[in-house]
Amino acid sequence: MCFSVVLTFFSPALWQNLPRYVDMNGIDNILANNGIGIAATGMVIVFSALILLTCYIAILPILLRHLAKVLPEAKPHYYRSEDQKVQEEDLMIAAAIAATLRQRKKPGGKAP
Repeated sequence: MCFSVVLTFFSPALWQNLPRYVDMNGIDNILANNGIGIAATGMVIVFSALILLTCYIAILPILLRHLAKVLPEAKPHYYRSEDQKVQEEDLMIAAAIAATLRQRKKPGGKAP
């Protein structure tokens, strides 16, 4: 690959046509070297990649929704069951009653 680039650089055809390319400027160089076609090809490639990226972003929520049905998220072991929640609420109520009775306790040591 590198050798072919070196040979192309030193080829007589390039050096014979060089004065023709040096005298040109701006749009003449673009037209002579197929610049419009190269630019259009580059724009089409970039535009196609952006369209693919947009489609992927639009479809991703749908894919993840279907994937969640196939592979549901596992619940961590530290979730409490409903029975544990009810028992905890009962304990909180009992603690509130005990605290109220403690505050209303008469100085003689008997509850009201």
